[in-house]
Amino acid sequence: MQGWIKLHRQLLENPIFQNEKLLKVFIWCLLKATHEEYDQLVGREIVTLKQGQFVTGRHKGSAELNLKPSTFWDYLSVLKSNNTIDIKSDNKQSVISIVNWGLYQSGNYNPDSKSDSESNIKHDSKSDTNKKKEDKNINIDDFDAHVESINEPDSLLKNDTLKNNHIPHFESMWSSYPKKTGKQSILKSASKLKALAKISIEEMQRAIDRYKKEVDRERSTGFQRQYKDGGTWFNGSYIDYLDSSYIDPGMQAKPKDKPIINDLSRW
Repeated sequence: MQGWIKLHRQLLENPIFQNEKLLKVFIWCLLKATHEEYDQLVGREIVTLKQGQFVTGRHKGSAELNLKPSTFWDYLSVLKSNNTIDIKSDNKQSVISIVNWGLYQSGNYNPDSKSDSESNIKHDSKSDTNKKKEDKNINIDDFDAHVESINEPDSLLKNDTLKNNHIPHFESMWSSYPKKTGKQSILKSASKLKALAKISIEEMQRAIDRYKKEVDRERSTGFQRQYKDGGTWFNGSYIDYLDSSYIDPGMQAKPKDKPIINDLSRW
């Protein structure tokens, strides 16, 4: 891979710098992100990547960083929860986007002056006041489902395929998952139900069994790892446990470091 990235000295003052694994994952994301828009072949599908994006998976990324898959994904989740990156997953891959890529990697960024992006953010915050009030109780993992429910509030009721096939298919999968919270975020999303419908119930059961085995293995070492909410699992966490992508770690898990959760949006 050719080229280079910029790191501003402000990073020294950011909490991200205080956790070596979180810093490692963050810089890895910067190095993986593309500087130019291009089409990438992923499996049998062409994915268009924009500046600041790249494609990865739980096991692929963990192998490159020499981290456990669960640890790797936990640190990505920390970066996402603090608006440093965005993650869009389907049943084939995850696309990672660096949120402030254009601001920090462009050639004209001046941290001591107000940028156009900051001005736009202020303008957008005023124009979107009503929308923010409406969305204030929406979890970030449920955002796509929320948008779909606003744009097509009756779509599920009017679509016989969803009602008669996709929803019962999902219900069968849901019954096998150990932590049954967050169900509505999936039921509200036609796209997520359609993606799950492409996966057999038997394969999803194998994915759930692999995940449960991984959690139980870590618990046996004394680390009290909890199951993810069902809504989070069926939102895309299952992908790396499917037959086509799962790689058995093959070693006993060690207790993982607890990530530092702070505002990482300015790096």
